[in-house]
Amino acid sequence: MTQEVKIITENENYVEAVNSVKEQEIVSSIRLEMEVAQRMLIQTAINIGRQLTEAKEFIKHGEWENWLKERVNFSQRTANNFMKVYKEYGNDKINNSDVITSLNYSQAVELLAVPSDDREEFAKEVNAKDMTIKELRENIKAIKEEKDSADSQLKKIEAEKESLVKENSNKQKDLDSLSERVSQLRKEKQEATQNQDKALEEKIAKAIEKEQKKITTLEEEKKSLAEKITALQNSQKEAITQAKEAEQKKAEKLLEKKNKELESATNRFKSQIEKIKEQNKAEKEKVKEAEGKAKLSKELIKCDVLLANIEADYEELTLIIKRVNRTYPEHVTEIEKALGDVLKAMEKRAKIHIAS
Repeated sequence: MTQEVKIITENENYVEAVNSVKEQEIVSSIRLEMEVAQRMLIQTAINIGRQLTEAKEFIKHGEWENWLKERVNFSQRTANNFMKVYKEYGNDKINNSDVITSLNYSQAVELLAVPSDDREEFAKEVNAKDMTIKELRENIKAIKEEKDSADSQLKKIEAEKESLVKENSNKQKDLDSLSERVSQLRKEKQEATQNQDKALEEKIAKAIEKEQKKITTLEEEKKSLAEKITALQNSQKEAITQAKEAEQKKAEKLLEKKNKELESATNRFKSQIEKIKEQNKAEKEKVKEAEGKAKLSKELIKCDVLLANIEADYEELTLIIKRVNRTYPEHVTEIEKALGDVLKAMEKRAKIHIAS
């Protein structure tokens, strides 16, 4: 007799065996369609934005908003978002970016607030595809505020640096002018010395000394300005470094949060698995116990049958002895003794088997 082999499948709880293959085909198809849809969702938005951009070129002046409402049931804001998505993500700009193609339309729209050069890196760092719109908006706002603050600080430093550079340039011009003046005075002093004009020579010497002091002062001021400019340049570099470190820390903090959420979800999943295992174990024990009881029940039934057979045989044997007693009474005692010995032997053997 051929034994039937039961093949256990992951969908046996949901469908009959005859529909198992069909069900698996449908599940595989749905999963594939979901993956494709995820990538196509933003592509669909890009296509709509492209067509809206094209239509706007020939819609009559002043009729654009009415056309949107009457013909495609779009608000001005919705249409603008579609066209922005096309402008920023269209023309094959996303084909080589799994980060962007994994976004849905709403996430893509929110990310328009991030500069295009930083968008992909930002989306990757914060894991934008797994964020709600609220979470994504809050992260963009926080980073924008930090960036605005850093930009404001950098602009302030840059303005101060430009002012110092301009001042330094003006002082250089004054220094060049004084140097020319001193050079001229030295020539005049040399001529006065040659002409033996002591009074003029002394007057020019004092003028040279005075201008030389001015030069010394300007050089010191220029040195101070140079030090200030260097300090500002260092501050500028430090501010840029701090801004980058702040962004990195924020991304790390967010990643840590997501990792904790994943760890928590994993632990919950493991806990559920353990519960299921315990339930399965309990069910198996119940089944084992039930099987044991069923087996015992079968043995008891066998015992009942055998005892009934023995009882029937004993009754038949008793009838035979009565018939023998009527015909051969002298042999009855001997037969009864033999029967008693058989029953004693059976009892003894039963006790030995039970004990073992």
